[in-house]
Amino acid sequence: MIEFKIQGMVCGGCANSIDKSLQGIDPDVKVTADIKSGTIQVESHRDQAVLASRIEEAGFKVESATSY
Repeated sequence: MIEFKIQGMVCGGCANSIDKSLQGIDPDVKVTADIKSGTIQVESHRDQAVLASRIEEAGFKVESATSY
């Protein structure tokens, strides 16, 4: 699991946009968003850098990422 701190994720619509973007590269991805903290937890077989790049392509800035 990877936790991303996302700049600009301020609502459920933002979280849905990120989720849909990640599903485009991994249909089995599991995304859990916490709007208050501005974080998402991602379970995916894809590489952290690939996921971060995809999040940024969706229009959001990845501030940090932590793998668990």
